[in-house]
Amino acid sequence: MNLEILHMNQQTPSEHKRLIRDLIWKEWGSHYFSSNELKLEIENFSQEDSASRIFYAIDSDGTVCGTISFLENDLDLFPEINNWLANFYVIKKYRKQGVGKALYENLLSYATRRGYKDLYIYTEDTSYYSSKSWKIIKEFAYKNRNNFLMRLEFVSDKTKKNRCFGEEENHSIYAKYHDTEWGVPVHDDTKLFEMLVLEGAQAGLSWETILKKRSGYRDAFYNFDVQKVASMSDRDLLNLCKNSAIIRNRLKIFSARSNARIFLEIQTEFGSFSKYVWGFVGGKQVENRWASKEFVPVSTLESIKLSKDLKERGMKFVGPTIMYAYMQSVGLVNDHLETCWLYKE
Repeated sequence: MNLEILHMNQQTPSEHKRLIRDLIWKEWGSHYFSSNELKLEIENFSQEDSASRIFYAIDSDGTVCGTISFLENDLDLFPEINNWLANFYVIKKYRKQGVGKALYENLLSYATRRGYKDLYIYTEDTSYYSSKSWKIIKEFAYKNRNNFLMRLEFVSDKTKKNRCFGEEENHSIYAKYHDTEWGVPVHDDTKLFEMLVLEGAQAGLSWETILKKRSGYRDAFYNFDVQKVASMSDRDLLNLCKNSAIIRNRLKIFSARSNARIFLEIQTEFGSFSKYVWGFVGGKQVENRWASKEFVPVSTLESIKLSKDLKERGMKFVGPTIMYAYMQSVGLVNDHLETCWLYKE
């Protein structure tokens, strides 16, 4: 049988999309989608920036024989499962002709290129079987089923994704920060103030220590409402010096208030703190290219200028090194290494 495996995208003929939609609807779509929702879902899969993928097989006549899909998971919900295969279907009359195997091998190649090495079969009795064997997968797919529909999971532990930091075991909070925040451009003044306070608190400590106390800081400083922090009394701040949920350093705690007041002055002068701070990089993220951690600087001319200006305005704990870490954290610079999975994303 002559087969061609195609990746559904914006160039996929509408007739193929319709056949894929009908096929998925027939087998399981009605359990999860309305007809219009499924149509929209298929269109979303076609987008180039979609994290999910549908592959489909056509025969020599251009007829769709089967589909297989690779869906991105919500890492916040299931951090241990990075991706899963939710739909795997071969039309009955095309079975035992190599369609399923061709679809599976194509998807496995795609997942492997993305760095996911472990494939688990998920069965109805909630058991998991680790295997890449087509023979095993086919057995589970056909066993006690009228169709060729099953669920597989691609599981990747934290070492499978190359990160700039946070890869070590039991450092999930650090890894999540790396994957979702570090290097992401921030323009919201509340978030910019939060990171300013946290970076100052980090001086002399590890950033992971601060991340573990982040919720404590949010409680202590009114979710970083800059107006409220600027209005805190000496008694309020002295009480925080006894609060084990944050770093109990008197100078750092009191600097949050004094820095908040200067932060407000900058907002008045420039319209927003965002406009002020992004001005140090010309309003555009600096995209760096580093082969390894050893090449990443601890300060730059921009961080030195930012530090100097903030110090002259009266801020504390804003040295050039702290300010460069701040610039990294709020995305003024992108220092993801060339080996990092987020490089250039």
